[in-house]
Formats: sequence, structure tokens, C-alpha cells
Amino acid sequence: MKQKLFAGVSLLLAIAFLYTGQRFVLKDALRLKAVSPVKATSAATTVPTANEVTDPPSTTPTTTASASTAPPASSAATQTDPSTAATTATQPVTSTSASAPSSAATTAAPTQTQKQTTAPGTQTQPTEPTTPAHSTQPTDPTDPSTRIPPVVPPEDRVFRQAPPDYFKDALFIGDSRTEELMEYGDLPGATFFARVSMSIYNMHKKTCKVNNGIGDISFDDLMANYQFKKVYIMLGVNEIDYDRATTVNKYHALIDELRAKQPDAIIFIQANIHLTQKESDKSSTINNKAIDDLNEKISRFADQKTVFYIDPNERFDDGHGALRAECSGDGTHLKARYTREWAEWLKTKAIL
Repeated sequence: MKQKLFAGVSLLLAIAFLYTGQRFVLKDALRLKAVSPVKATSAATTVPTANEVTDPPSTTPTTTASASTAPPASSAATQTDPSTAATTATQPVTSTSASAPSSAATTAAPTQTQKQTTAPGTQTQPTEPTTPAHSTQPTDPTDPSTRIPPVVPPEDRVFRQAPPDYFKDALFIGDSRTEELMEYGDLPGATFFARVSMSIYNMHKKTCKVNNGIGDISFDDLMANYQFKKVYIMLGVNEIDYDRATTVNKYHALIDELRAKQPDAIIFIQANIHLTQKESDKSSTINNKAIDDLNEKISRFADQKTVFYIDPNERFDDGHGALRAECSGDGTHLKARYTREWAEWLKTKAIL
């Protein structure tokens, strides 16, 4: 009897235990079923594959919409998919899963652009825009391809005081005035090709007695056998009543000859010194007006680089365009003391 009673109680306890366990299992199943839609929403926001990012459907904005409607990170962080609970460990869904599609698309977009612009046969525009030829945009000074070369100023060619040996490689070409400069001027080492009545017309036809041990020589031989660093010219008074255009052309030809035969020389064109007013008034053709006209024309040959125009009249004029009367005994040539002043003035016109 006792055994039957014990067996009956045991059966009742077993039935009660089974009922209680099934109730708990059913409750858990119902709870998991209730939260499964949340997981479905999270699953919809799963990060797409690389193919889906680099080639998204052109008309489907669902990824962005899912990201915007996803639940807060705190609600999705610990949810578990019941379909995988039996075979795998529970995997939390982090807050980055909701925003992953948009950020991944943003990250992948440059890669897609690079592929499109670098693929052979598909590049239609340069990777960097170029400025059209008619653009008014300023040139970028830091871009070597567009940098405008800076303007280089000409060599410093200002007149300076000559050092003591400045004239040792200088040649003076001229008429009787230049011959007097050789005799009375203090220009140590200078060479003179000068004689009375020399002109631009006859300088190649007659020889001159040249100083510095050179002797009697023609102009052509002097040019062929000697090299000078400076050449001074004063010619024009003896041919002042010749055809002006012809005289100027011959003067120009002389400058070209000197450039060719004395390539290292600096050329100084000296203005013809005026006559005194009394002497100028004696003639209608040989006068200061004609001298000024010739001086102005030959001054145009100066480029202020290798050919210079210098005017000694600034030292000897009377303020009215004529040679001061006290500077000359015959109205044409300088007296010895003023010839020395001429030499001193030339020393202030050195190009170093």
C-alpha cells in the first residue's frame, strides 16, 4: 500500500515538473517570437557586399531609408536571431550596422570614380580641370608650367669715374680736335687714330701715324691687327656741309664695322663740339644748327648697352648752344687747358 502511495505521489510530482518546464519553454518561445520583427529590421540594414556598394541600383533609396528608420543602438545591441541560436553563439548587432550602408557607400564612392576615370578607353576628361585658353584667371606663380619668366633688368651700365689704367685699351678716332686730345689730354695708354681734316668719307683712304709704337697704319690694318676694349669716335665737323643722309649712313656703317671687327669693345659716340657763336654765324651751312642736327641723328645709334652717346658740350657750352668764347682761340678748336678739361670729363664717363 505504501509503495503504491509513493508511486502515485512520484507520478504527480513528475507531471507537475513536466508541466512547469513546458510552461517556461512556451513563455521563452513567445518572448522570442515577440522580438523577432526587430531583428528582421536589423537584418535589413546588414552591410552590403562590395558589389552592392560600388554598383548600387540607381532608383532604390531603401538603404538610406533603412538606416534612417533603424532602432537606436541600445535596442539593437543585444538582440539575437532565434534561427541561429541553436547552431551558433549569440552575435550582438552594433550601432554601426545601422549607418554602415551610407558610410560604406561614401567610402567606396571615390574608388568607383577612380576606376571610371582611369579605365582604358573611358577617360574623356583630365583628372584635373585645365584653364581654357581664353580664361582671364591670373597665372599661378607657383606653377612652373605657367610661370612667366621674370623681367631681367639690363646690365648696370651707369657712368663712373675711370680708374688710372682705364684708357690703356682704348682707341680714339677723330679729326684735328682728337689729335689735340692726344697731345694735351691726360689719358694714359690710349691709342689715337686721328689727323687733320679726317672725315667719315676719307678715314679708310689715308694712313695715320698712330702712337704707342704702332706707327703709320691704315684703319683697316689697325682693325685687323689690334683689339681694343673701348672705342671713342668724334667725326662730323669736316663733313657738316655734305649730304646729311649720306653722312649718317656712313656713320652707321662705321658703327657696324667696329662691332664686327672689335666685338669686345664698348663704343662711345662723342657729340661734335660746337663752334663759338661768332664762328657759327659766319656760315649758313657750317654752324651750330647743322652740328646739332648731325649730333641728334648719330645719337640714335646708341643702345646704352654696348654703344653709348656722350656729349662734351655739357662741359663747354655758353648756355645758348654755342662754345664759350674763352675756350677757343679760333672759334673751332679747344685751347690746351680746355682740352685737358675734356680729358678729365671723359674720365667721369667710364663704363666699368
